[in-house]
Order: sequence, then C-alpha cells, then structure tokens
Amino acid sequence: MNLSTNCTNRCLRLGQALAPHYEVEIVGPTFGIGKNWGKGIWPPLEKVDIPIRSVAGDIMPMFVKSIRNLLKIMDGDVIIACKPRFPSFGVALIKRALSGTPVILDIDDDELAQTLPAKSFRLRRKLSYTHEYQYTSWVHRLHSKADEIFTVSENFRKTYGGVIVPHGMDPYELDPAKFNRETIRQELGIMPSDIIIGFVGTPNAHKGIDLILKALQVINRPELKLMIVGAEPEDDYVKFMNQQYGRHLILIPQQPLDLIPYFLSANDLVVLPQRNCQETFGQMPAKLTDAMAMGKTVIAAARADIPKYLEGRGLLFDAENLEELISHLVWCLNNRFEAQQLGEKARIYFLNNLTLNAMFEAMEPSIKHCLNQ
Repeated sequence: MNLSTNCTNRCLRLGQALAPHYEVEIVGPTFGIGKNWGKGIWPPLEKVDIPIRSVAGDIMPMFVKSIRNLLKIMDGDVIIACKPRFPSFGVALIKRALSGTPVILDIDDDELAQTLPAKSFRLRRKLSYTHEYQYTSWVHRLHSKADEIFTVSENFRKTYGGVIVPHGMDPYELDPAKFNRETIRQELGIMPSDIIIGFVGTPNAHKGIDLILKALQVINRPELKLMIVGAEPEDDYVKFMNQQYGRHLILIPQQPLDLIPYFLSANDLVVLPQRNCQETFGQMPAKLTDAMAMGKTVIAAARADIPKYLEGRGLLFDAENLEELISHLVWCLNNRFEAQQLGEKARIYFLNNLTLNAMFEAMEPSIKHCLNQ
C-alpha cells in the first residue's frame, strides 16, 4: 500500500469500523506520486481521527531499510494488509514469519490489472519499484497464505474466498439532513438553474468519466454540468477532458475526506460509468456508498455487485453503452420527483447494509478467529 495515494481510503474505512471496538492505527510506506516521490501521506487523510505512522518508501535495494522500519512499528495483535502488494501484504507476511502475528488480506481491486506495466519498462525498473507489477505478481500468488481474507464483491469472493466487507460509512457523518443544499451551491458559485452531476474522487480513465461528458455533449443543455472533486489540473486525463469538454466541467482539486458530504450535497445526480475492463472487475466504488448515504439519485454501470445495491434504488446501464446512459440522464431530467425517490430508497439501503457497523459485523468473526489462534 502507498499512503501517498487514495488507496488509503479503504484502509481508513476499515479502521473507522474497527476503532470503536479495538485500538487501531494505520501503518505503511509513503512513495509519493510523480514529482512528490517519497513525500508525505495522501493530503485528504491529514484530518482523520485514526493514528497514522508512515515510513518513507524507496526503490530497491534501499527499500530494505523501509521494510526494517515498518517491521519495528507493526506491533498490533492482528495485521490487516490492504491490497495484495509487496509493501503491504508482502511485509505483513514477513512480520508473521518473524513474530507469528496473524495476517488478514483485504482485496478491493484487481491489483494485477491496476499495476500492469508498459511493455517498454526495462527489467531494472520492474525490480526497483516494489509497489508496481513485478512484485505485485509475486505476492499476489501468496493470497491463500493469509489467515483470513476480506473482499468487496461476490466476484472477488469467488476468486479468492473469504468474506465480503462492503465499503461502509458513518450514517451520522453522511446525513443529507445536516446540509443546506442551496447555501452550499451558492458558496460554490453554482447557479440555481444548473443541474449538477457529481463525481467525488480521483478521476482515472478506467472509471469512464469522459463517457459522462460525451453524454452531456449529445444532450446539449448548457445548465447540465459535471463537477469533479479531486481533479488535479496537471493530470493527463483531466487535461484531456478539460480540452474536449471544458464547457460542461467544474473542476475542484482534492479536498479533505470530511468534506465529501458537503460537495455531494451540491449534486443533483451521481453517475458512475465504470468501463468494461479488467481494472473494474470486482471493483465496488466507495463513492457509490457515499452517494447512497447522501440520498442521491445514482446512475451506474452494471459491474460487479453494483446491480445488487441499486436494483429498484437507482438506474443501471451496460458499461460503455452511451445511448443507455443518455436515456437515463434524460429520464432523470424529465422525472425529477421519481428520480429523487430512487435516492431516498438508496439511503434506506445504505442505513441497513452499508454503515461502518455493517462493516464491523462482517469483519468481527475473522478478527476473533485471528485473536484466538
């Protein structure tokens, strides 16, 4: 795991679910991103209420020192390794070999697809970066060596075993009744006539956000806009979208995690157009839980367990089917009351199935098993 990136979000949610019942801390290396190589934790984590202890990451062979430092501070009774990558699961297995500490592996993405390198990468690079594909492919084969496994979807559960632990959230933190939508929209400079589609998170190509913009271009209504919260101006994908579809875009940089409900409150719709690719196999977007918690009307690609979450509580379309997405958007524009009712039903599903307490109940048997070994 790389504490410098948004992959830490899943780790945080697991920790928040466990914190009322156990002493929890987050431990891991920081590799940074691009020009920020080796620097600091992911900025949105700076205000969280769980202790975070980080170790500076590095390339091999210098990362051996990082491993030693991680082993010194990994002093829990149970280790939950977020993602089957060497800096998390690999180091956790070394810790278990040295001290016997049980290891639970948490899988929320297809890490082999996420780290697949360019063919031009030389062997030296492949062997230098422990959080990239080569080391991930080695460690991935050891998933059955974990004492327990958590996953986020039925696809992953069938592949790896274990139990499904959904992306949960605090129902009191994400409560639409606590936020004044009109005031927030005024603060953000959104016009009363604007219809805002929201995307709160890191915009990556496999998430298919440009498909939303293609749909908006076809619908061609100037008041219909996509607001991306978490868009870094220098990101190539963000640059591409801004150049092609700038008139439909509102771009806001990364924000602290506690502001997620603030920005979601300003939205009329949330669209999650996962692409039909290996990166989205089994993936359950955490932003789906956030949107459902805030009672938002959700339109989403029918990937992984998303249909189970949204059946009768949202609108589904075949991944990358632009015509179907356009049809759903137009329906929401023409049926505002009915669309709002879908969001209210989604909120009820969240309260019953996707809270931090639901996460804890899913994890507790595995935690107890590890503690009683």
